[in-house]
Amino acid sequence: MKKIIFCLLFLFSLTSYAQYGISGGLSYLKGFGVDKSFVGLNIGFELPRDYETSFYLKASFYGKNKVAPTSVSTIYLEPLDPNNFDIEYVNVIENTFNYTTIEGGVRYYLLDGYDNGFALYGGSNVMGIINSAKRRFDTFNDENYRLPANTQEKGTILALALGFSGGAKYTVPAVGTFFMEASGDYIIIPMASNEAAQSISASFYSPLIFSLSIGFRKDFY
Repeated sequence: MKKIIFCLLFLFSLTSYAQYGISGGLSYLKGFGVDKSFVGLNIGFELPRDYETSFYLKASFYGKNKVAPTSVSTIYLEPLDPNNFDIEYVNVIENTFNYTTIEGGVRYYLLDGYDNGFALYGGSNVMGIINSAKRRFDTFNDENYRLPANTQEKGTILALALGFSGGAKYTVPAVGTFFMEASGDYIIIPMASNEAAQSISASFYSPLIFSLSIGFRKDFY
């Protein structure tokens, strides 16, 4: 997360000679056909090319969601003593999952334009997605047993998505711009780091995700 914020701040510094906007607000994300939804914060950078067109970059950070496994997930434990032949196992009792998204693209403004009055806007985007997945095990006798070496407690999914977004904004002179936008993105390249990420994502993951953002943008000249 710190690296993402640093990159955004670096972009801000590069545009000190031109008009640009910095935004922040709340975000909501839900996968198609998935029960759980995610709520978080967004920060963004926008660089107008002219009255009707701008380029933007936005990062959204969503809190984790929890769910009990849909079926009993049992992991057989390894004894620390090689002479111990008693079989013990532990259950997975909770899975957690979250989203961090970084998107960039082009926006096209209608009506009053980028920095004046009321306008509608829309455009296309490319989104990078980072999912952090983790599972929590029930307690077990860790003095005599351990999890197998090939059993991971957490994992990561990296993905690339393409989509479209649209919204509305209203600029108050000498104050700033209030906005609301919605987007839909389709994941085309998902990559799970390990078995844990694949297993946990079954309760949360969808290739089609929808998001809604509201916030405020301040322009600098």
